[in-house]
Amino acid sequence: MAFISMRNVNKIYQSGEDAVTALNSVNLEIEKGEFIAIVGPSGSGKSTLLHLLGGLDTPSSGEIIVDGKKLSLLNDKKLSKYRNQEVGFIFQEFHLHPSLNLVENVEIPLFFSKMKKKTKTLLRKKAEDILDLMGLKNRLKHRPSEISGGQKQRVAIARALINNPKIILADEPTGNLDSQTGEKIIHLLKNIHKEKGTTMLIVTHDHEIAKQADKIIEIKDGHLLRHDHFNAFISKSLNIKHISALTKTPHT
Repeated sequence: MAFISMRNVNKIYQSGEDAVTALNSVNLEIEKGEFIAIVGPSGSGKSTLLHLLGGLDTPSSGEIIVDGKKLSLLNDKKLSKYRNQEVGFIFQEFHLHPSLNLVENVEIPLFFSKMKKKTKTLLRKKAEDILDLMGLKNRLKHRPSEISGGQKQRVAIARALINNPKIILADEPTGNLDSQTGEKIIHLLKNIHKEKGTTMLIVTHDHEIAKQADKIIEIKDGHLLRHDHFNAFISKSLNIKHISALTKTPHT
């Protein structure tokens, strides 16, 4: 069995009298340790896919199995444990608490995990060590408003890694960063994947991230297409554009 499986997964949102299908009969298998890029136009269902895999939302129908666990069978306590200890989330907007310093922000997941039984000194040391690995040793007492966007994203990555999760789910992690800083974050995520063997799924519009991935999942209107490598994805995209251009009726 694959490490992550989605079987005939549908997600439908009700908007007034209208039903919006975010994911349509999705079947997907991901092996442990794979680095997956999720691409597609805005509103295609990319973030919905991450939310379902992370246990932040539930499918309208279908089944999601992660490391042998059916997420639909987990009670609230077990689902919270899954989100806290097995999954690390990285968001485009960082979601750092403005009144806490960097160490305190990174510590937050520890207080909801088995690590909470450790002394406060040990928890603080763990948070400081991981921020040091992120190159933020001299910023530990700073608040989010006192650091750059790239540094905020490193703090968000440190927070996602603090409980040694099996899976990292990142939603546009370079979306709010300039290209140079974005490249540094891509390099950092790739190193984490290589050194820790973490299964990593990244929603992105950035082809530089997609180039680094083992495989690419393309989502269009809730439907899923899988490409074994970046060149296959690009070739298909170019062919579609070429065919579209050839079939357009010329102006007279």
